Amino acid sequence: MSRGYPDSTYRCSVDCCIASATVLLDLAKQCRDTLCHWWVVLVHIWTAGLVLGSDLVRGDHSEDTRRRREDGVRAAIELLE
Repeated sequence: MSRGYPDSTYRCSVDCCIASATVLLDLAKQCRDTLCHWWVVLVHIWTAGLVLGSDLVRGDHSEDTRRRREDGVRAAIELLE
């Protein structure tokens, strides 16, 4: 993912990581009582938060996209609490 910011050859990697993180967090929010009891799922939630957080730092976004990334990071934090 980190190579996708300076090199457009790897931009697909950035897009896939962000899409995966977003889908995972949406699924975890829907099934919080079931999924958040397993440590493996919590590791994936933590990783999704890292992906979205690093994209906030590295990416150049519109206000709407930036807000969605911030919401994703907040969701990851809330799920981990």
